[in-house]
Amino acid sequence: MQELSLDQSSHLVETVNGLLDAFDRTNSACSDQFEQWVSAQNGERKLPDSWKNQLATEDDELGYFCVEAALSVVFNAIVASKMDDESPTTYKELDNWRQKTANRYYTGLSEGIYAWPFDLLGHEDKIPVLTASFDTEEIAVGDSHDALGEIYHEVFDQTLRKELGEFYTSEEIVNYLLDGSGYDKTLWEKRLMDPACGSGSFLISAVERLLETKPDRLSNVEAVYRICNSPLIVGFDINPFACEIARLRLFLTFYPYLSEESEYKIRKLPVFNIDSLARDRTDIGDSANQTLAQFTDGGNVREEYIEEVNLQEIASADTDRDETTVLNQLLTEYEDEAIRPEAKTTFGRQDRVTGRILRDNVKYDAVVGNPPYVRIQKVPEERRPEYKDGFDSATGRFDLSVLFMEYGIESLRNGGQIAFITSNKFLTTQYGEGIRAYLRENAEIETLIDFTDTDVFDVTVLPCILVAGKGSSDAESFGYCILKQADNPGDSEKCDDLLSLIDQHLTDEVFEGRYTTGLNGDSETVKLRCFESTLPESKDATWTFIPSRERSLVDKINQKKTADLGSVAEKISVGIKTTANNVFVDPITDSKIDEYDLEEDLIHPAISGKNVSRWSIDWSPDDSKKPSYILYPHKVTDGSVEPVDLEDYPNTAGYLEEYYEQLAGRSYLEEAGRNWYECWVPQHPDYFDVDHKIVTPEMAPGNSFALDTTGFFCIGSCYSILLEKESPLLYRYLTGFLNSDLVEFYLKADSSTQLYADRFRYNKSYIQNLPVLYADPSTIDELTISSLKDPETLEETMVYISSLVAKLGEEKVDVEFVEGEINELIYRLFDITEEEKKTVQQYLDFTSSN
Repeated sequence: MQELSLDQSSHLVETVNGLLDAFDRTNSACSDQFEQWVSAQNGERKLPDSWKNQLATEDDELGYFCVEAALSVVFNAIVASKMDDESPTTYKELDNWRQKTANRYYTGLSEGIYAWPFDLLGHEDKIPVLTASFDTEEIAVGDSHDALGEIYHEVFDQTLRKELGEFYTSEEIVNYLLDGSGYDKTLWEKRLMDPACGSGSFLISAVERLLETKPDRLSNVEAVYRICNSPLIVGFDINPFACEIARLRLFLTFYPYLSEESEYKIRKLPVFNIDSLARDRTDIGDSANQTLAQFTDGGNVREEYIEEVNLQEIASADTDRDETTVLNQLLTEYEDEAIRPEAKTTFGRQDRVTGRILRDNVKYDAVVGNPPYVRIQKVPEERRPEYKDGFDSATGRFDLSVLFMEYGIESLRNGGQIAFITSNKFLTTQYGEGIRAYLRENAEIETLIDFTDTDVFDVTVLPCILVAGKGSSDAESFGYCILKQADNPGDSEKCDDLLSLIDQHLTDEVFEGRYTTGLNGDSETVKLRCFESTLPESKDATWTFIPSRERSLVDKINQKKTADLGSVAEKISVGIKTTANNVFVDPITDSKIDEYDLEEDLIHPAISGKNVSRWSIDWSPDDSKKPSYILYPHKVTDGSVEPVDLEDYPNTAGYLEEYYEQLAGRSYLEEAGRNWYECWVPQHPDYFDVDHKIVTPEMAPGNSFALDTTGFFCIGSCYSILLEKESPLLYRYLTGFLNSDLVEFYLKADSSTQLYADRFRYNKSYIQNLPVLYADPSTIDELTISSLKDPETLEETMVYISSLVAKLGEEKVDVEFVEGEINELIYRLFDITEEEKKTVQQYLDFTSSN
């Protein structure tokens, strides 16, 4: 596939600049379509700098519009070359083909918001991108059902698709989701909808399945019109360019089934440029006196809408209503006229009117798709209230994918199925609370596959597959699978059809394996676990899933524990957040302190998560890669943390003033009435400058607790744990206890701590819930039992583990032996059986990247 690029002086750039030069705001052919394009956008469109620097305009929206128009020209030329063996190179030649094809087969081909270049550019106007190295004849459509889709995703800049939240959906995923939605049998009795259809991958595959199973009673042409007119498939998208490409792809798919001699032609393909999530809904069954006037700009509904659009796309749409409404009367009256020639189509009105009717009032048997992942902060402010007020799932700092899930389920008829590939964030994030509650009450989950950090589908979000029917999931079990990256192929098996393998084992008690697959074209080794699962009992819980044997073990640990870490700790604190580590932390080494003669009162040895590993703290006074010190411009006055007066510290003042622009630019400090040179969250020095505390990095591949007896100040990515009882014995014991395999298993299995690449969170909200089994250290006579090597009681075990942790600071200690001893002692405290030990080890092996 040849690459069309806009990040260099290419023929595509020349084509776009030619359109920019020809664009005339005083010409209605240009201005009307541009205004319609602007009104369809979900926010202001911004070109990447690499594109803007190549284009002859400073108007981002006009530049974007002309880029899309140029790409539309390219795709039209590709379709022309595949249909008629024509290779048009001028706008006139391409327009002649468009008009000819529109008269024979597809009226809408010559219309739409990207048709304006053909009204302005004539016979001698070459299309630069089609007269150079990009040869449409070399594009082998026969090699792939998705040729235009491949071009769309290769040509259309990934940065812009990411801003839209659109990502490529592989053929394997498309077919898996179609099967999961039940769209694999009795297709001609079902209606399918994709609420964010993009360039149409799901619609294309659905049409191919329909045409392959065409009833004998229908001719090829009749089958095409039945698909479009019923309609059996429907796609919505807010991006007009995506809709343009989806329609072209659908037409290219239908073309072999059309006849030049037939009296029938396609007026409009069922892809509509509207926002699926808009809540300006109209219920056509509310009143027998309801009219369609509110769908139009006013005027006579019959003349303005019916005669121009003919409602042919929803001629047999099932509204699931008994009332005799004006709409139903019109549908019946015009059904026989639905596919006659000589349509007078207005694309904008069809999208606004017919699309809204299909969006708001028609129920579907299958809803499929890859909805966009767009954070609400990126949505234009004027649209946010509509989304927030219109959806139960719009909680917290949500993204649009959760709204698409709710709309998809809402649009199902009873017995219908939804099948999405979407971000897995909703499973464990706070903002996912709304959609989790909605799914629990309104969807019967059948399949949930979490791909976590694997690259098997070449997407930038962490994806999951959700298949569900309309219903309730409270008491239902479902098939669950989780996959993870495996850094080392090890003893992996080759698997050419990973999704089929998963499908075979979704409801096993537990199925585990390591496989090398190539779904995205690149070889990758993954670990997977499949098992039957249920939703958590608590409706407020995040959705993490483990097999029943592991759930039983977690329950056993909870029964045996005497406390949670949060109840034993006086304070669990995140480190100091300076919001300017490049000033206060990174450069502050002995060398820098000497260079500026920084005042010692404000300099403190410091550590971040980078310094901390299991059992130890790696610190040096001149480390260029990890913190050495923090410049801390605060002091404690009457128990409160206050900023120092820089006049008392002239050397520090001189150093900080070199960074004045950056530090003063932190407007949130000024808004809070604070000084420009402060740390944003200074914390209290008493949290850190103590004889004992346990520290942990905020993110780590496994439990990495260490005992700090130096009094380091902690920086943001390091958490510190102060115990209520100042007992060296208890500090050493709990450091060993927290680093045990059993506690690591508990943290990973019973919470939503996983981030990506087998890294886990260790912030307060997670570690405060860790189980603890301990006795009051004030009741333990350490001297009388310190010689025990085979402790039997809890007190004896605490003393022995404490002594083992103390030895880890000595040279030539066998760390593996010490860890093994600690693990066995913790297992014994919780009465863990040999079989349960295997369960722990298997789970830890799965969560490890090795």
